[in-house]
Amino acid sequence: MKKRKRGNFMAVHDIVIFGNGMHAVFAACKAASEAPAKSVALIVPDVSGKLGGLASVGGQNYWDVSPWNGQVVTKGSFNWYLNKAESDPYYTGRGYNTDDLAEQLRISAANYSNLHIYYKSDIVNYTYNTSLFRITSVTIRSIKRNTAGVVVWDGTATTKIEGRMFVDASDDGKIARLINTSVTVGRHDWNPAVMTTAFTPEETGASVGRQQAASIMIKIKGINVNRLKTDNGHSNKEDFQTSTYSDGTIRHITGGNKTIKNSLTIKAFNKKYGTQNSMTDFRYVLKPMNIARNGKGKDEWWVNALLVFDVDGRAHERDKTTGFYPTDMLPDAKNTDEAWTAARDFVMGSQSNEFLDAMHEFPGFENVSVVGVGELMYIRETVHMAWDSSKRTRNSENNYALTGDMCKNAGAAPTAGADAVNYAKRIGLGFYPADIHPYEPRHVINTSTGEYYVDEYYTHIRSGIEDPINPVYLPFSMLMSNYVGNLILCGYAAGVSSYAWGEIRVLPNLAVLGDAAGVTAAYCVNNDTIPYYVNYNTTDIANIQARLRAVGARLDK
Repeated sequence: MKKRKRGNFMAVHDIVIFGNGMHAVFAACKAASEAPAKSVALIVPDVSGKLGGLASVGGQNYWDVSPWNGQVVTKGSFNWYLNKAESDPYYTGRGYNTDDLAEQLRISAANYSNLHIYYKSDIVNYTYNTSLFRITSVTIRSIKRNTAGVVVWDGTATTKIEGRMFVDASDDGKIARLINTSVTVGRHDWNPAVMTTAFTPEETGASVGRQQAASIMIKIKGINVNRLKTDNGHSNKEDFQTSTYSDGTIRHITGGNKTIKNSLTIKAFNKKYGTQNSMTDFRYVLKPMNIARNGKGKDEWWVNALLVFDVDGRAHERDKTTGFYPTDMLPDAKNTDEAWTAARDFVMGSQSNEFLDAMHEFPGFENVSVVGVGELMYIRETVHMAWDSSKRTRNSENNYALTGDMCKNAGAAPTAGADAVNYAKRIGLGFYPADIHPYEPRHVINTSTGEYYVDEYYTHIRSGIEDPINPVYLPFSMLMSNYVGNLILCGYAAGVSSYAWGEIRVLPNLAVLGDAAGVTAAYCVNNDTIPYYVNYNTTDIANIQARLRAVGARLDK
């Protein structure tokens, strides 16, 4: 199929990918590379006009990787970015400049003449062939940020994009949700019997569960890095760990646990803002920090420190006019635009003094100031593609292609462990601690005192949360839906239970899914098949595995 220009308000592509994160870009590049005679479209629902999503304009500039046997197992496209030399003009290793990453992604995508990128666009409609169980088109419209900071539609013109293969690489699972496939929301699938605290009353009678707390990345300057090297008489507070560039300068800072535990100012902050009662108020909690320098030699740092509760990552203000705004939101939930503007104003506006007073409690942070925020919310969870739509209930954690048991009890060899069942159809490895963030402030602070639970907060969410010892085999089936034959999932809507999502959600693991999605999409259009059929064809699976190995993916432990 030949593509047509967007100005015609009609376009035809073989592969249509939706998303703005690195996994979306990797999926697009792999699809374009593996199917050079086919047309690939990437729809980018981001107002910045840049690629990378959370990893660039969102400000999350330090990779969440956990070595296994001394090696990073998330290979493929991500490995190339991770291992770039510090001398590279677009260094994208740990502690990178976010604009440099966006530019490197743009350069990478520009290598493919058959890849067409629709910047600053979101989906407003779709068509679906019920007899063939396939998406046939999506309709997009331009977006912009208004003066209040809300992302709105930009004009009335639309472009209908027809395609053969569709990839949902989004954070909100929009395509998966639009077609009413088989998604569940948040922790809806959790087993109540293993929860330390009960579902909230609102969840109990709803068809959705709460989603993990969101964050807003905050850009600061003025850290006294010398304070991070010695306690300077503040041994009760000095608890940071640092990593450095090759020249010894600090690039990454984690910690603050002792300060969180001991500071009366922070306890008062968390008690006040973590226990607000108004349904219109957001609840905020200051947590131990994860901080990365915004590029070597810079005095600006991106800080992950503020939890924002009650955000529904599916909901955007602009969708109130399209019919795609979720109608099953929990009573206290707010949309992403409400969350972003409120959090921005909280750390930079009228309430910023309270936030800064709390930040100044950390040693080395006595004189820091806020200079900006990420251009989008750090959303940690939205929807999950269930395997069987009839089993979307509480206590249905096994109704997914990848389960918590597979992750927690993954083996060290092909025939060992709970993930051995995935070995024959594996498309990569996933590995990271069970990074499940709280769903409510009571999971992370004592709401009477404001004291942060620090290391023991998992025990306030549910029993049995354990970090995996080994990587997990990621099965091909987590990329597909039983109800839409030509849909591939490599974003938040992948077939992963809420419990397992705690490990899989980090960007390097999503990058593995992005590579697999791109290779799969190309294979399908090159061979006139669809993911639904591929999943049940051993030859197709073997061919896709061979192509993944050829592009640098790691499939074996």
